[in-house]
Amino acid sequence: MLEVEINYSNVKSPLNSVEYLPIYSVITNIKLALNTSSSCVIKAATGAGKSSVVPLELLGEDWIKDRKIILVEPRRIAARSVANWMAKTLGESIGQSVGYRVHLDTKVSESTIVEVVTEGVFVNKLLSDPELLDTACVIFDEFHERSVDLDLSLSLLKECQEVVRDDLKLIIMSATIDTSQISLYLDNAPIIESEGRSYPVDILYEPGTNSDLLSYSFYSDLLLAVVNSVIDVINNYQGSILVFLPGVGEIKRVLTLLSNKLPSDILVLPLYSGLSREDQELAIAPSDSTRKVVLSTSIAESSITIDGVNIVIDSGLIRRPTFNSKNGMESLETIFVSQASADQRAGRAGRTKPGVCIRLWDSHKKLQKVIEPGILREDLTPTVLNLAAWGYVDLSSLNWLTPPNVSLFNNALDLLVSLGCINDSGITAKGRTVRSLPVHPRLGSMVYEAKKVDMLHTATFVAAILSEKDFINYPNRLSQSDIFYRLEACLNRSVYPGTINKYGLKRVKDYANSMHSGNTVSFNTSSLGKLLMYAYPDRVAKSIGEGRFITINGVEVSLLDHDTLYNCPYIIVLNSGGTNRINKVYLAHEITTSDLYDRFKTTMEWSSELIYDKNRSMFRLHKEYKLGAIVLKSETLNKIPTDLYQSLLISYLSKNGLSTLNWDKKCNSFVDRVNFLNRIDKDKFPDFSSTALIADLNWLKPFITSGGIDLLSALKGLLGWDRLKLIDELAPTHIVVPSGSNIPLDYSTGEVILKVRLQELFGLTVTPVVYNNQVPITIHLLSPASRPIQITKDLKSFWDNTYIDVKKDLKGRYPKHHWPDNPYQATPTNRVKGKGKKQRH
Repeated sequence: MLEVEINYSNVKSPLNSVEYLPIYSVITNIKLALNTSSSCVIKAATGAGKSSVVPLELLGEDWIKDRKIILVEPRRIAARSVANWMAKTLGESIGQSVGYRVHLDTKVSESTIVEVVTEGVFVNKLLSDPELLDTACVIFDEFHERSVDLDLSLSLLKECQEVVRDDLKLIIMSATIDTSQISLYLDNAPIIESEGRSYPVDILYEPGTNSDLLSYSFYSDLLLAVVNSVIDVINNYQGSILVFLPGVGEIKRVLTLLSNKLPSDILVLPLYSGLSREDQELAIAPSDSTRKVVLSTSIAESSITIDGVNIVIDSGLIRRPTFNSKNGMESLETIFVSQASADQRAGRAGRTKPGVCIRLWDSHKKLQKVIEPGILREDLTPTVLNLAAWGYVDLSSLNWLTPPNVSLFNNALDLLVSLGCINDSGITAKGRTVRSLPVHPRLGSMVYEAKKVDMLHTATFVAAILSEKDFINYPNRLSQSDIFYRLEACLNRSVYPGTINKYGLKRVKDYANSMHSGNTVSFNTSSLGKLLMYAYPDRVAKSIGEGRFITINGVEVSLLDHDTLYNCPYIIVLNSGGTNRINKVYLAHEITTSDLYDRFKTTMEWSSELIYDKNRSMFRLHKEYKLGAIVLKSETLNKIPTDLYQSLLISYLSKNGLSTLNWDKKCNSFVDRVNFLNRIDKDKFPDFSSTALIADLNWLKPFITSGGIDLLSALKGLLGWDRLKLIDELAPTHIVVPSGSNIPLDYSTGEVILKVRLQELFGLTVTPVVYNNQVPITIHLLSPASRPIQITKDLKSFWDNTYIDVKKDLKGRYPKHHWPDNPYQATPTNRVKGKGKKQRH
C-alpha cells in the first residue's frame, strides 16, 4: 500500500495559477498511483486545493483518451463554486472545458471534459449508463460526509470497475476520512496525503448554555450566547466572522437578534441551501474592506471558501435527517457535531491568516469521532429503487463499504412493493417510470397515477411543493398546514400577502415544470385527497380530539390550535417532525370520508375481541371496523355466538392468561393434585402448570358454551378415566382423622398439607401418608380457634417430645377444653366449644 506525505515548500504550480496550493506537491504521486492502480485515496487537509486542482492536472494523462473526468460534490453550491474556479483557472467561461450539472441548473457543452455534478445527478447518470462509456475518471470529493447517494454510488462504481470497466479510474478525496478503511475496501488502493494550507487557529471554549440539548431553554440560551459572542468578536477582533448554526430557523432568529446591535458598516448575511443562487454567492463573495458576519448551516464546512473569514463561532450543533422505520416518517434531529466536523469548521478560520475559533461548548465535552453514515439512519426508499433498477433487490447482492440498516432497507422494500414499483421479479414498469422522475418514489408514484385521473399537472406541482422547502415564511406557515393554499400561491393568488419566499416559489414552479409543462391558470383539486393518498397511503390520520390525530400506522400527530385543519375528521400527513412521542404536522390536507372509503374499501376490516367486564364478571364482545390503527366505528355486544365466542376466548386467554376463568376450589385443588403427582412421576402425569395449560388451549374449546365454561370437566378431559381413578387413589382430596372429620388436603405448595385441630388427632400414633404410603403428610396442628401452633411430619415425635409444653400453653388459653396428659389414650373430639358455654379465647 502506497502512502505519501510530502512537504510542499518551493513547489511550483504546473498550471501557473494565481496562488500556490499545497496539493501540487503530490500531483506526481497521484498520477503514478493511477498509472498502476484503478483507484486511489487522497487525504488532503483543509485548503490544500484538491477539489479544484486534481481534475485539471489529470487531463493530460494517457488513460483519459478523450473521455471526461466527473467530480462529484455533496452540494449544489459547492459544485457550482468549484466548477467556476476551474473554468477561471483555465481562462474560460463556465460550460466550456469545465461545466456542472446540478438539480434544475446545467452548464455543459460538447467541449466539456471536466463535469462537476451533485451526488443525486451522478446516481442517475450511472443508472442510465452503467458502463460510463464517456468517462475516464470519477472523483468523489468530501467523502467524509457519507450521504446515502454517495455510498450507493461507490458500491455501484466498484462493481462497474470489476465487471465491465477495469480501465475506469476512481479517486476518493477528503480531509477527515479513515483512509485505511476505504483503501482496504478498494483492494488496497494507494493512499496519498497532502498538507493543507492553513495558519494557526486558537481554539477558545465559551459554553453557551448549561442546559441539556432537549431542554426547553437550551436553544434560547445558545442563540443568545451566539449573539453575544458575535458582538464581542466585532469589538475585540479584526476580520470577518463565520457562524455555524444548526438550521435556517436559528439563522433567521440570530439575524433578528443582531439587528440594530452591530455597526452599520458590518454586513450580516445568511448562507444555507434554500437561498437563491444570488444570495448564496453574495455570502461567499470576497468583500473588499467590508467586514462580514456570515450565518451558515453546515453547508460552509467544506468545499466552499469564504474569503476574509478568520474567526469562526461554532454552535456545535448540526441538523440531520433521520428516518423512523416504526412510524414511516422522516424528521430532522439536532445533534452535536462530530470531532471531525468541529475540526473542519475550525479550519475555516485559518485559510488566509491566523485565526480564532470560538466553540460554544465545554472543553471537556466528548464528541463522536465521526457522524454515522446516512445509510444507517435515513430513508432508503430511493436507494432501494435505484438498486432495483441496477438489478438487485437483495441487500447482500452488493458489496457495501457500510451495509445499510436492515430495518430501514426492509421498510423501504415493503413500501415500494405496496406502491407497485417492485415485485418478486424486481423493478416493475411503473417502478422504472417512477425512478426516472426527480422526486421521492412516493411522489413519483403519485405523479404516475395522476395521469390516469387527469391530474398530472396538479400532481407535478404537489410533488414539487413537497420536494422543496416550504415557501411560506415562518411563522405564517404554522397556522396553515394545508397544501391546498400552497397550490393557490403557485397560481399567483394572494393567499399570503407579504409572507411568500419568492425564490422558494420560483424553485417550486421550475421544479414542477421540469417534470411536466402545462398551464398555470388553474389546478384540478377536486380529488386532491385521493391524489395524495397515492403517495402517502400510510399517512392518513383520524382526529382523536383537540387537534390530535392517529395515523394508519398508529403514530400520533398534532396540529396547532389555530390551524385551519384543526377540526377535520380526517387528514393526510405530508410533512411532520418533532419528538418521537408526538409529531407536529407541517403540511397536510383534509381527506373526505367518501374518498377514504373509496381508496381503502378493500383494506378496511372488522376485528373482534373479548373484553372482560369485572363488574359483571362476564365477557363482552367488542367489534371495531378498522383501517390499520384507525378505528372507523365500533360496537359492544353482550350476546356472542358460540363458535365465535370459542375462538375469541381462546385468543383472549392466550394473551391474558387463564386467571379470568372461574377457578373455584375444586378446579384449583384438582390442578394442584395433578401437579403434585407430576413432580413425582412426569411420565405418568401431565404438567398442569399455567404455562403448560396455556401452550395449547384446544383442550378447552369443546367445553366453552354461551352459558359458560365447565372448567373442571375440561381439565379432567385431559387425563382419561384410568388416570382420574389413579389420581383419586394416590392423591386423595380428603382424609378422615380420628375424630371422624373428613378434612381436605392441600397440595398447592408442592407438599401435602393437613390442617387440623390438635384435639382431633388424639390417639393417632402414626403420621398419615399418601401416594401408596410413600409421601408423609405435613400436619399443621391448630388450636381450638384454628390458629397454628405446630407443624410436623412426625406425629409420634410430637406427642413424645413437644406436646407437654404445648399442652401447658393451650390449657392456659383454652381452660374449658380437655387437655389430657396422655394423648395416645385420650378420646379425639371435633368439638370447638365447651358444653353450654361460649369458648373463651
